[in-house]
Amino acid sequence: MTPRRIHWTRFEGKLPAGAKSIARPSRWGNPFRIGDPHPDHGHPMTRDDVVDLFADWIGRPEQQALRSLARPALAGHDLACSCPDGARCHGDGWLALLAAPDDGA
Repeated sequence: MTPRRIHWTRFEGKLPAGAKSIARPSRWGNPFRIGDPHPDHGHPMTRDDVVDLFADWIGRPEQQALRSLARPALAGHDLACSCPDGARCHGDGWLALLAAPDDGA
C-alpha cells in the first residue's frame, strides 16, 4: 500500500497503526506557521505560503541531515498531521521526498 497523509490530532487518541506523526512539535513538523509574518514580505502567511516555504526549506542543502533521518523514520508509513483532509499540507512534501530516489543531498 502506498503511504498517504492522514488527518490526526493527539486529541483523537493513539496514532493509527503504522502511522507516524509529522505534526508539531515533532522534528518532522512544519517550522512555518499559518498567520506568522512571511519571511519575505511580512504579510500573514497562508496555508499555501507555509507549504511552499516548507518545500523550499526541506530541499536546501543545509537540511540534508534532516532528510537523511527522515528516510528510515518515515518511509513506508502513513504520515499523520492535523491539516484538514483535502487541504495542502507539508506532509505532501514529505511524501514526495520519500518517494523520490535518495540523491544523498
